[in-house]
Amino acid sequence: MNWLFDKNIVLTGASSGIGKELTIKLIKKYHCKIIGISRTEQNLINLKNDLNEFSDYFDYYAMDVCLSQNWHNLNEHLLEINFQPDILINNAGIMMPFSSFSNINENDIDKVFKTNFFSAIYSIKALMPLLQKSSNPAIINISSAAALCCMPGTSIYSASKSALETFSEILHCELRKKVYVCTIMPGFTKTNLFKNKEFGNEIINCQDKKIVDRFSMSVDKMSNKIIKNIKHKKARAIIGFDAKMLNILYKLMPQNSGNLVGKILKKSKLDSFKNIWN
Repeated sequence: MNWLFDKNIVLTGASSGIGKELTIKLIKKYHCKIIGISRTEQNLINLKNDLNEFSDYFDYYAMDVCLSQNWHNLNEHLLEINFQPDILINNAGIMMPFSSFSNINENDIDKVFKTNFFSAIYSIKALMPLLQKSSNPAIINISSAAALCCMPGTSIYSASKSALETFSEILHCELRKKVYVCTIMPGFTKTNLFKNKEFGNEIINCQDKKIVDRFSMSVDKMSNKIIKNIKHKKARAIIGFDAKMLNILYKLMPQNSGNLVGKILKKSKLDSFKNIWN
């Protein structure tokens, strides 16, 4: 029997994108019981309603993953409701508009690192005692293809995802006989990541998004591939043609890969990338 079947999961960023699709598939196909984490409670309520006859498999806890204390509060909540987590999936993430580092303010740097990196640190630190009580514990960290190769205009996002990748892989080495740890590196995916308006404007404008979507993977396909790698207990998974190409490019020319990617972005002449060189 597949080891994923009937597991208890805590999943961040559950209300949209990859997190939402993972929630639906893990519940409907593997009968997992999931506690979904997100700041937007209404989106979590909508997801529970959308699950229809499977709604009993889903519960939620609305909170800001960036605050360490919230994770300790969640730990207490899980004890109160007698929910023994087997798997923690750190999927929450945000991306700021493409821009040169000199144009990025400190508040945005703090926001991106806390969401993309520190939230995973906080979650693992707070929930590890509970996870270790499981007979088959697992930690799944969703990093990004942006951590594989230098990409001008994404300095803070890429740095936060690179930090998560390195941390996750070290954790795999330290815990490999006790806890299964997996690092997922997805490429461009057709999610609302590019519609995040926390930074005052969309990351990629509507016109440019039509072009980006041509080489982006659907959320349905990406979530299927992520689950497949988890099912086979892969320690590291690079998913998507663009992600694999970036990985190969960096291995072939580590010093000049960033310059090549920059030239490609310049030649695209897309408005979303113009602030990289301003």
